[in-house]
Formats: sequence, structure tokens, C-alpha cells
Amino acid sequence: MDSAQLQSATEVQGSTYHVDKFYEEWDFVDRDGGVWKQGWEIKSSDQEWRDTKLQIILMPHSHNDPGWVKTLDTYYTGQTRTILKVIVDALSKNPLRKFIWAETVFLNMWFDDQTVTQDYKTRFTSLLKAGQIEIVTGGWVMTEEAPSHYFAMSDQLIEGHQWLKKHFDYHPKNGYNCDTFGASPTTAYLNHLAGIDHMLIQRTHYVVKKNFAEKNILEFNWRQSFDNSGADETFTHMMPFYSYDVPHTCGPDPSVCCQFDFRRLRKVSPPVTCPWRKEPIEITKTNVAERARILLDQYRKKSKLYAKGTKSNTRVVLTLLGDDFRYDSDAEAEAQFTNYEKLFEYILGWSVPTLEYINNNPNMNAEAKFGTLADYFELVDKARPISENPSITGDFFSYADRTTNYWTGFFNSRPFLKWFDRRLEHLMQAADTMLSVGLLSGKIGQSIAEEIYKKIRAGRREVDLFQHHDAITGTEKDFVHRDYADHLLNGYKNLKEAFSQTLSSINEENVVAVMLEENLSERGKLPVAKTVEIGANCAYLDIYNSLLHKTEDLVRVKVDSSKISASYLDGTKPVSQLNPFWDIVKNDQFEGRVSDNSKFELLLVVAVDGLSTKRVKLCPSASSEVPLAKISLGGSADGQNIESNFATSRVSGDPELVSPQLKAVLNGQNGLLKEVNIDGRVHKVELQFAKYGCKGRGNSQDNSGSYLFAPDKLSVPVFGQESSGGFRIISGPVMDEVQVGAERIMHKLSVIKSGISSGALLLDTFVDVRGETNYEMVMQLHTDVQNHRTLFTDMNGLTITKKVYYEKLTIQGNVYPIVSSAFIQDNQKRLTVLTQQSSGVTSQRDGEIEVWLDRTLAQDDSRGMGQPVKDNSITRNTFKIILESTSPSSNPDSIYLSPYSNRLSENMHSPFIASLLTGSVTKDSSFTGLKAATTLPHDAKLVNLRPTKVNGSAKISVALILRRYGSDCSFSQLASLDDSSWPISLSAFSTKKASETSLTLLDTLAENVAEANLEPMKIKVFHFDE
Repeated sequence: MDSAQLQSATEVQGSTYHVDKFYEEWDFVDRDGGVWKQGWEIKSSDQEWRDTKLQIILMPHSHNDPGWVKTLDTYYTGQTRTILKVIVDALSKNPLRKFIWAETVFLNMWFDDQTVTQDYKTRFTSLLKAGQIEIVTGGWVMTEEAPSHYFAMSDQLIEGHQWLKKHFDYHPKNGYNCDTFGASPTTAYLNHLAGIDHMLIQRTHYVVKKNFAEKNILEFNWRQSFDNSGADETFTHMMPFYSYDVPHTCGPDPSVCCQFDFRRLRKVSPPVTCPWRKEPIEITKTNVAERARILLDQYRKKSKLYAKGTKSNTRVVLTLLGDDFRYDSDAEAEAQFTNYEKLFEYILGWSVPTLEYINNNPNMNAEAKFGTLADYFELVDKARPISENPSITGDFFSYADRTTNYWTGFFNSRPFLKWFDRRLEHLMQAADTMLSVGLLSGKIGQSIAEEIYKKIRAGRREVDLFQHHDAITGTEKDFVHRDYADHLLNGYKNLKEAFSQTLSSINEENVVAVMLEENLSERGKLPVAKTVEIGANCAYLDIYNSLLHKTEDLVRVKVDSSKISASYLDGTKPVSQLNPFWDIVKNDQFEGRVSDNSKFELLLVVAVDGLSTKRVKLCPSASSEVPLAKISLGGSADGQNIESNFATSRVSGDPELVSPQLKAVLNGQNGLLKEVNIDGRVHKVELQFAKYGCKGRGNSQDNSGSYLFAPDKLSVPVFGQESSGGFRIISGPVMDEVQVGAERIMHKLSVIKSGISSGALLLDTFVDVRGETNYEMVMQLHTDVQNHRTLFTDMNGLTITKKVYYEKLTIQGNVYPIVSSAFIQDNQKRLTVLTQQSSGVTSQRDGEIEVWLDRTLAQDDSRGMGQPVKDNSITRNTFKIILESTSPSSNPDSIYLSPYSNRLSENMHSPFIASLLTGSVTKDSSFTGLKAATTLPHDAKLVNLRPTKVNGSAKISVALILRRYGSDCSFSQLASLDDSSWPISLSAFSTKKASETSLTLLDTLAENVAEANLEPMKIKVFHFDE
């Protein structure tokens, strides 16, 4: 299947069900189901179990968040360190006791902790080897599945797996996502690539759970939208009830199940009670028969929600024993294990303490034991071959846990760090690729590489930590949010130093490279451009392209002189333009003017080969050799502090921003986008800003908060086409740009006249909602696209999913995550929004696409955080808007970006990095990481060229992570894209031997591989020998 064939692949061949079809059919009415509030009354009798065996796996667990209502370090020192000790002691007493663990970041802290004795670490390792402990998923964290980019999701998985391989020679085989806020097929695909065979998910819409339970399809093979054969499926277990705690996992009646959470016994402190006022009692010889039958009834009822065995007349049921930060005392561990051992003894005739059993209760016809996910999936496969389960395609967003309480607010909660996280991902990928190029080319030796590698790893682990489902979501307490910001600042510092040191080392001269950005030392503040001083001598810049393909793009440089020339070292000159330097933000406040007319913005359009640098020279000149921009002022805008050399005029009519590929028409009253002209046709694309309010007040489960979005009505404009305001237009040979100022908004829209971005509109919007109450700001594009409120949005930057607007889901239920792209389309055109930060997106009206910018909430939403969201910062939101005409044969339900949009999207994730060189620059030492003759197919995507110490090796080697796009080729704008074909020769990267591996490099799939050949949409990993 080639990229061209993908345009009509909206229905996946061979998939039994598609989630979209269910959403069309179901009514989404919250009916009271009795004790199982969101289900129905399940009946069971001894008679029906006479010939059917029930196999029960009770899985002890402790969900440890690396930050939420406490910081990572506080959780570790106060609870997690003790929990791991308690687990080791409890399991050491009995070989039939089991436990699962998920968060590798805590294992790293525990094994580095000198206060933890070696005996505990040795016994933990032995229990792991013996199968009493299973590490599930094994990522650095349990990554959130809505706002995270697949680049970071895969990186934290690699980091976790490599740590486990080094310390335990361990390979996780089962995935566990009990607390992520929705479920994405991206997680299933990455798990599959990492050699994880099965997975468990919990937080899906309660209507999904009920309907899947009715069909007995809570276990299914999760199929990707691009996978017609089922080769990339992951067997998935969906939990049926409200939560992963004991009351909601043993069976449908939480008031009964809570009685079997022995942490709640009165003798175990601190006290925890059952909300249903039916407290647990200790198991004794006199009550064990009664208690076992009550518990078994719940197990039986739950098991009937899953498909029955076909290889044997059995049902298998999984139930959990734990909750957040459980097993933090020996008393709790002993209460849980010993009481269940007594119950199991009765059910199975166990002989405690040897736990050898004979079944002396044939009427129960059940087997119960402690187990792990591995134990459970083994029983499931024995009872019913995994291949016999249905295949399901689609995603499980957006998540609602009750009534109309949709968890769609967190898509945009604390957006500043969502934006900053993406910036660090870019910096990490740049540092990774450059160090790898230096290693593969021999320009950087192991000793220098080791020094740089440590800095990259330190930065990487901060980025990986932030993917945690209470970090990137913005659903943590204020002081924890500040702690995450400090972690990211530390990551930024290390990655920035690593990048600069690598660039300095890879050069063949004695130079020091410094990124064109002042050091960030204060959380919540936007980066500040470093001023390049044009003195008596020339200044030199190296521009780095961390992607595969040669790219021509815009570089912005702040300089201190207008008398300047710009050239390459061979004397040729890039297209350039000089603007006044406008301070958008200054001293944490909107500035919106030229505050210093001795500073200027130099624009350069530079072409850089893939994995290469290009050197540019900036020299003093008797007069400016760089064309000066022309300034047009509109509305109330003035020309204060603009240097007199810039020609200034007033706007008349509706002004235009023009490139060879498009024309943007602006509203003459306020400078907002009004129309776009492409291919000689005018299209309505009206930009405005709007706000949502909040339905209620006070501490209520039904209010907007960090998790929930609960609006009072549809959004209302705050600055739109009918508004008036000041704006200015900057025009020149490189770029036309409008800058608009309004209350709480500073907005820039640019049209680039050459390079990769010349077919798009660039939007840079800064918002400040501080001081508002229950205020959610969105950006809206009103168009003439007849999409009938059907939206297409991405899943983690990897795939696209179709979302139809349904009134039955309410306003908040029709909001979905956007991580890198979304579009609306009809049979004539498509409007695509590419984003540099994750957020929420919807199409509430025909022809409209709406993206969240920031939100501030005055109350908690009763989901555990326990506070409002009011710690806002000035936040930057960067987008590119692409309007494309389709061919007559195009499919209006296509779920693939155009080739141009794919390329532009990866460019947004990994733009150029410009660095200032200091020292003795005597020649052009620009380097290339690919062979000069290398040509690459346009749909090849470099995810990363990642330095790694694979499987615990002392030496640093390199892993090549490649992806092939799926593209809808019925769109225009293909002329400038490479048209080489697959496969790609790996000798383009290195002459070293290469092997194909799993995503996390734990499994070797093929040795002595010479070329990479990928099907559309797929990812492969290749490891170059040390």
C-alpha cells in the first residue's frame, strides 16, 4: 500500500468494529443501573457455574504518581521508598504472593538511594526474576495519552526499558494504563513496537464500558487505522467499572467490594472508611464461608462481562487489590495478603502457610490466586485464543466518568508548560541527532561524547518525567506545577548546554557555539532573544537542520545595528529583510511596541541540508545592505520609536499580505484575517477570539476545573470581525506580517514569501488571562468549508481520527485533543491547523474550527486536585494554517495529511536552531550528517537519531528511528517535495553494521540490515554498532 492509496482508507479492512460507528448508534443517556450505577443488574446463580470453572486473578498493585498533590521527591521520600520495602518484605514471606509495578522513575530513585540497603535491592531483583513482581509497561512514567506527542511517548518508553535492561536484564511484556484520561491507539502501537504483547486500559467513557460489556467485547485486538492485516494489533483488556480501586474492581457492587479492601480495617492506620458505610471485617474461621461466597458472587458477575472460554469451559476474571500509594505499611500489606489467603484457603482448600491446595469446595468450581498481568493474560489465552477476539479500530476520547462530566478541560490546563515541553522535545531531538552525527562520522570521540551524553540524559529524563499523566495534563497542585516547571528548566539548561557543546566539538575550529536565546532561569517566563552585536568584526551563525530533508526556512535574528550585510561564506547572499524589533512581551507584561530603536529583527531565508549546518556571516556595513521593511499603521496604532529610516504610512481599505502562493486579506478595522486567496479563488477564513464561561460556581463535581470543561453556553466573541483596534503591517522581500493588539491578546499573522512555509499562514498568538475568573479563551476560524461540524484531529501526532459533532455529547463532549494537527474539509478544499503545542479543538458550528489558548478556573472540579487553576502565565500559541484545494477524485473523509502538511508539521516540531559562534572562525566548517549523494523520499520522517548505551553497554552507540508518513496525494503543493522512492540505504547515515530492533532496542529483529523499507504510517528502529 503506497501513500496515494491511503487517501480512501477510512474503513479498516478486517476490523470487526469501529468506535466511530458506535458513537453514531449509541444514545449516551446516563441511566441508573442500580448498584452498578452506569451499567445494569447482573444476575448469577450456583446452577450456572456447575459446569463452568471460574479462574480468578487477584492483582495487588500500588499506583504511584511521580507528582500530583505532592511533588515527585515528597512522594518518594514520604511513601514510595517505604512502599517498595514493604512489597519486598511481604512477598518474601510467601512465594504465591504477587505484585505489579509501573513507574521506572521511582525504581531509578530507589536503586540510587543510599539509605536503601543492598539486601532490599537484591531481594527485589530476585522477586522480579521469580515472577512474583511484574513490571508493567516499564516506561519512565505512565504517560498521558491526550496531550503527549509520540516522540516523547516513545522516548520515555525507551528510557524506561533501557534502564530495566541494564539493571535487571528485564523486558516488560504487558502494558498497564490504569489512570490516563482516555485511551489512544498510539499507546497500543508503541507498546506493540516495544514488544509488549498485551495491555490494560481503564479510563474510557462509561457508555463505552457499558456497551462493550453488553457485547462481551471488553477484551479486543486494538487495530490501527492504517493496519488492514492486523499485523500491528495489541490485545487489550478494558476494565468495566468506574475506577481501579478495590471497590470498583472486584465486581459490580462497590458497597460489597469495599468490604474486601482490608486496608480499611479499623486496626490499620491512618483510618480509611468505606463511603457505603459497610466496613470490612477480618476473615476468621467462623465467617470465612459467608465472606467467600459474597466475594465469589462479585467475581462471577464481573466475569460475565467478558467473553467465555472456547478452548475450555471456563471464565477468567481479573480483579485488583490496591489504589494510589497503597502498601505503605507492613500492617496494610499483612491485612491484605493474610485475609485473602484465608479466603482463598476456603475457596480452594489451600493449606496455609504452604498454600498447597485440593479443591474441597466443588460447588464453588473456582480457582483464585494472587497474580500479575502476565498470569492473567496467560489464563485468558489458554481459555480463548487471542486471535478469536474481535478487532476494534478507533480511539477512546473524550473521556467522561459520570453524567456529562467530560475530561476535556485538561487538554488546555496550564498551557505554558505544554508549550515549553514541546520546545524541549525539539531541543532534545536536535542534541540527540547532532551528537549521533558526530559519533557516526568520527568527529566526536567517546570521551567527549560521554560528557555530552550525561547532559542529554539529564535533560531527557526531565522531559520524560513531564509526560506523566498528572504533569503534562496540568492537573497538579500549584506547588507541584512549579516543581515540574523547575524540572523542565533543569532539562532546558542541560539540553541547551549539550547542544552547544556538541556543535562546538563537531566544528573543525576552536569555536564556542551559543544558541540565540538568553538563558532561562525563571519559571513561567517566555524565552528572550539574544542580541547579536555587530561590531568592528563579523559575527558568524551556524543554522542547524535536525531533520532528514533539505529545508529552506525563515531564521529570525535580533541585531543591534541596521547597517549590516548578510552572506554565506562563499559570498552568495540569502534573501533578507530588516524590521524594527517589536517587544511583544517585556517584564512579564504585554509591551507591543518598539521600546528600543537601536535593536532590529533580521530575517533570513536559509536553505540547510538534512542533519547539517549552514554558516552565515553578518558583517558591519557603511549602509544597510539588507532591505528595510515598510511599515503600515492601522487603527489606533502609532509609529512610536520606529527608526526614521523605515518608511511609514497609514492603512487604507482591507490590506493584504502576499506571497507567490497565497494572498491573505485582512479586516481594515482591526487587522484580523478575513479571506485567503489561493489558486485564483477567494475563500472565507475569518479569524476571531472568543471565550467560554463556567456553568456553575463553588465546589461541585459538575463545574469546570483542571480536569473538566463544563461551559454555561457556546463561546462568545471577545475580539472579532466587528471589533476595532490598532495594528501594524510590516512588509518586505522575505515576509509580510500583521501585528494586532487587543485586551489580553497580542497576535501576529505572517506570510513568508519563499521556503517551506510559503504556502501557509503563520500565527503567533500571546494571551494573558490573569485576573479573569472562569474564563476560557479560544481562537476561531470561520470558513466556507462545508464540513457539517465534522472534525479531523490527530492522535499524538501519529494518526488522524474523524470526529463528528453530536448534540447528545453536549458542548464539552465534542472537544478533542489536538497535538500537532487538525483539519476540516469538503469535496473542494481542506483547511488544516498545525500547532506547536497541544490543546483542545472542536468544530461547534459548520465551517468552524476552534482551538483553546488558555483557561483560568475559580473552583475545583472534585477529581482529586483539590484547588482551582489560577496560576496562569502569559502563554504563547504558535500555529500554521494551510488552505488546500482538492482534486475531483479526492475523498472528503480522508484521514491523512497532504504531503505538504506532513512536511510542514515535522518542521514545526523541529525547526532550525541558530547558534552564534565565538572564537577563531576562519573557514566554512558547516557539516553534513548524510552522504552528499543521498536523496530521500518525501514521506520519510526522522523521528530521532538517538545516542544510547544499548542494553547496559559502557559505550555510546546510535539508534535510528524512522517513520514513513501516510499522505493524501489528492492535494496541491507537491512541486517542491523530493520524489525519491523507498527503500533508504542505511549507508547514508553510517558505514557501521546495522540491525533492525524493537522500538526500545531490547529485541533484535534482523541483523546486518543494509536498507530501510517502511510501509506508510509505520515506524522502524535500526541500531548501528558501537
